[in-house]
Amino acid sequence: MNTQRLALAALVLVLTAACSTTQSVPPVRSEFGDIQLPEGLVYLPDESAFIESGSVRAARLVYKSSFEPGSLVLSLQTALEGAGWRLVRGTTFPKHGTIQFYEKGEASLQVRIWEGGAFNSRTYVELSGSRSTDRPRATATTKAQ
Repeated sequence: MNTQRLALAALVLVLTAACSTTQSVPPVRSEFGDIQLPEGLVYLPDESAFIESGSVRAARLVYKSSFEPGSLVLSLQTALEGAGWRLVRGTTFPKHGTIQFYEKGEASLQVRIWEGGAFNSRTYVELSGSRSTDRPRATATTKAQ
């Protein structure tokens, strides 16, 4: 679990993004296919990223919407818990929105929902998660075969 948390922390710290939007659906990634999102979110590919190492896959997915933040928090929490994710901890900060941490097996997920834009007219959703790839590592014996 420490490797996953380090990968998630590194992902969050390293990634910066520009402001670009598209109406496209995010790329389907099988390792994050159990995260169901409400319709009406607009995927922001220039603010999203995927990273993979030999044993961990991580993603940062960013969306915008015109939904009220509180309703999005409840909607995502219901969907995630229905898909087997366990809410570990959540908190709300007046200027930074709501942050929730989830676990499912060895996978971890952070959900952040906040208002932004001119006059706080947009609601943003950021999903940052990591998962073990469950791939065996190559060793000297397996390479020789």
